[in-house]
Formats: sequence, C-alpha cells, structure tokens
Amino acid sequence: MLLFTGIMSFYDWFFLAKDRPPAGLFSFSHLFSVTLCLLIFLSLAYFLGRRFKFEPRKQTIVLIVAGISILLVQIAKLAFLYVAYNDDGKVWRFLVGNAPMYLCDMMIPIIPLAAITRGKVRRCLLDFIAIWGLLMGFMGNYFAGNIYLSNPAFCFISLVSLLNHSISAFTALFIFVSGMNKMEKRDMPWTVAILVLYMTVALVVDYVDNHNFMFFFDGDGTPFTLFKDLVKGNLVLYQIEIYILQCGYMVGFYFAYYGIVKAIKKHQEKVAALPPFDPKTNKFPYTEKTDQHYLKLKKDNGIIFDENYPYIDRSFGIRFKQFLVRVLLVLIVFPMTRIRLGLRIKGKDSIYRYRHELEKGCVSVCNHVHMWDYLSIMSAIRPFKPMILAWDKNLNGENACLIRMVGGIPIPKGNPKATLKFSNVVNEYIRNGGWLHIYPEGSMWEYYQPIRPFKSGVSHFAIANDRPVMPLAISYRKPNWIRRKIFKQIACFTLTIGEPLYKDETLEREKQLDDLTLRARDAVCRLAHIKPEENLYPPLFSDNDRIDYYTKEYGIGYKGSH
Repeated sequence: MLLFTGIMSFYDWFFLAKDRPPAGLFSFSHLFSVTLCLLIFLSLAYFLGRRFKFEPRKQTIVLIVAGISILLVQIAKLAFLYVAYNDDGKVWRFLVGNAPMYLCDMMIPIIPLAAITRGKVRRCLLDFIAIWGLLMGFMGNYFAGNIYLSNPAFCFISLVSLLNHSISAFTALFIFVSGMNKMEKRDMPWTVAILVLYMTVALVVDYVDNHNFMFFFDGDGTPFTLFKDLVKGNLVLYQIEIYILQCGYMVGFYFAYYGIVKAIKKHQEKVAALPPFDPKTNKFPYTEKTDQHYLKLKKDNGIIFDENYPYIDRSFGIRFKQFLVRVLLVLIVFPMTRIRLGLRIKGKDSIYRYRHELEKGCVSVCNHVHMWDYLSIMSAIRPFKPMILAWDKNLNGENACLIRMVGGIPIPKGNPKATLKFSNVVNEYIRNGGWLHIYPEGSMWEYYQPIRPFKSGVSHFAIANDRPVMPLAISYRKPNWIRRKIFKQIACFTLTIGEPLYKDETLEREKQLDDLTLRARDAVCRLAHIKPEENLYPPLFSDNDRIDYYTKEYGIGYKGSH
C-alpha cells in the first residue's frame, strides 16, 4: 500500500505536475535544463560524427538509433496523454490531434524515414534534417513558450519536448560532421518538395479538424503572428506566406551553404599558394651535425638501460600513473599546447579514414622542432595513445619521469643484449596494435624549417611487423602582433597528418627499408609545404653537416629550451 501511494505521488508530481508552478520562459530552470541537455547531445553528435566519418554502416546505425529514440519518446507521450487527458475515448480523433504535424515535430517522422530509405530519397531526407534539425533543436528548446509557461522544467511534458528537440539537433549535427549530407543542387527541388508535402498534409488535416498544425490558422504568439498582421488576418494570404517563408528558408539555407563552402575553399587555396614561413631564428645553438642534440641536461639519474630494463613497463602502478597523466593531458595540457604554440591541426580525417588499419599498429614520423611537439602529436592522433622512441639521456635527466609517463622508450646503446630486448619489446608492442612514434631526424632543432636527413632505420619496425608508416609534419605560420611583441613567439605551428605508407612488395627486402624511408621523408616534406626536390638536405642521413643558409651564428642569447 505504501509503495502504491509512493508511485501515485510520483505520478502526480512528475507526470501531472500537480501543485507545481510553471518554470516560466527563460527562467533559470528552463535555460539550465535545455542548455545542459543540448551540450550533452551536441558533444555526443560531434564525437560520433568524427569517429564514424568514413564508416557508412555505423553512420546508419546511429541514424537508426536516433530514429527509434525519437519514435519511442513520441509513443511515450501519446500513451501518457491518452491515459491522462483523453476523456471522450475516441482514439482516431486523439491520434490526429496529437500527430507530429507541428513545425517543431517535423523530425519525428523524417529521422526514422532517413534511417530506412536509400539512394536519392535518403539524400534528400538527410539534407532536410541537416537544414531543419539544428533550428528545431535551438528554437524548439529555447523558445518553447507553450511548454515552459504552463509546466515545470522537470516534468514529463517538458522532458518529452526537451528530448525531441535535442535528438533533432543531435541528428542534424551528426549528419554535418560525419559528412552524410550532400547538399547537391539537383536535390534542392526534391528536398523542398518534402516540406511542401508535409505542409500540405498538415493543412488538409487542419481544414478537416483544426489543430493549427504548422501555424496555418494562427501565429500562436510566434513571429508568424507578425506575418498574419501584415495581410490583416486574411487566412488564404497568410497560409501562402507560411509556404513562402518556410520554403524560402530552405532555399536560402542551400545558397548560404554553397557560399560558405566556396569561401572556405577559396581561403584554403589562398593559404596553400602562400610560400611556407621560415622563422630563420639564430636563437638556438644548432649543432654541426644534423642529428646531434644541443640540450644540456642538468641531472643524471644513473639508470642503466640493459637487458633487464623494462622498456615498456606494464605494471599496474605505472599504468595507473599513466592513466592519471592522460586525464591531466586531455583536460589541461593539450588545450594549453594549442594556445602556447598557436597550434592548428590539419588532416585529422586521416586518423578516422584509416582507423581500422592504424588500430593494427603503425609507426609515425615527424620533424622534431619543439619541446612540446610530441604533446601536439598526442593531441592530434587521439583516440590513439602512442609511445615514442626517446634519447636515452632524456630518460635519465630531469624530465625522465614525465617522458616515461607519456610513453617514452629509451634507445639503448653499446649493449647488444639490451638492443635485442628493446627490439623484441617494441616489435611485440606494434604487432599488438601499438602506435610507435619516431623522430627520424635524430634530434630536436627548435623552429628549424628544412627537413633534415632521415636515418634509414626509421622504417625498420614498420617493415619488420608489416605495418604502415604514418607521416606527419610541422610547418610554421607567422605569429600575429600580440604573439610577436608581447609573448616573443617566433612562429605558430601547424601539424599536418598525412596518409599511411606501406612497404613496396615488389622490391627485395634489402631495398624496402630505404624505399619506405625515402617515401616517408618526401611525404613529410610535402606536408610541411616543401617540395622534396627543393629541400635543403639530402633524404637519407650520412653524417651530414648543418647547412648555413641564412646565418653562421647560432645560439645568440640561448638560455635553454622550455
């Protein structure tokens, strides 16, 4: 009995909202609930859209889930309204009166239809959702005066409205981010025809049994009231206005979309035509040989990297610490890196396009031009968690713990047994789907523009494990006045991600190593906006000397890297 009383009390409180004051339009509870819900749904849409951008099957699954979800919400709403408020018992009249024919309900039938159709019909439906979904999500949630002026923010009716509009916004953003929308000019008339058909059905039902679907009979306090006043209440002219306004919005959206796409393309072409920015700084003491280090370490921990050293430590304690560091990186360090370096990331789509191949393991290469560039790479290739081959002295220095926590693996020297264990551990890591990052130039030269010679062993692990090499490159942009004058920044960074390179099966194994290294080096040059044949240095390392192409004095005022 007590349980039944509790259930009925909850029913009265949540479903019927008895003795509860309405939230009020734009009240704190209204704005807080819709903003929080939209943030969650839109964040999820962006994440899934990026992740499934090149996976049509999973895109369809997301669309089906969205369609089922919005239908279930509508069914729950109808069931509740029928039980609570349908006194005359006429089912057909009840269903017609609550049919999803209002402006803000258009997505209820359209999303499920888009999930189950194919070809041209689906293209048009997806464009329709993309055009209307975000508008419905924001306008329907923030300007739902009829909901929040008569109901609390947390009750069944408000929740149904919130979920319907949020699912609409989720689906529209997912379609945009995943690239499912085509927005082709040839489809424009058919997409507009969907709206005309929807509106015409609503108008016919309105004339049979007036429910003011699509605001055909009254503005109901919305901006449509202004348009009804313009024609002095003439119903036919007002209904023609409704058709023209909504169809005009769709056509306008199409042309605005084309204009934005054209402007972006024009800007990209303009940027691509610009010569690469070369900082040509003499601040750093670049060494005589291109693979030498100029960093002066202040500490030596005395760790011996021999055959007993755990090159990849899989103990619970280390993995737990790495997890905590990863959380810190994602929440604080990665955003700071973007701000500090003025970092832009290009080519991220490659991570998603080739995700299934990269999940089997890969080796990435990049020019090494800053203390923080590995953090930039870690941020760019998420959700992958790479490990990096590191200078053994760095893993004995003052930053050893940090380097270890972000995946640093020391390269042993002068000990064949240690080298063998190191190779076996790294090979096993790659075969098990690991992402190994290597700096093939051999050392860090900060803000140096030419791509230095690659060491031929960079492709060894990729070929040995039949995995691809993933080229990345850092290029520079001229910093703005604030960065130059106030923060003394030499250059801003652009990290570009390329496409995986595979060994040439037609070559003998001895030649595959140099061939893959050469192609990786050429790819890095091109990603850095340098023509491989015009790069200052030869492709493969052979005890190369530094080329003084703009100065002979280096390290002026150098006080260490940071």
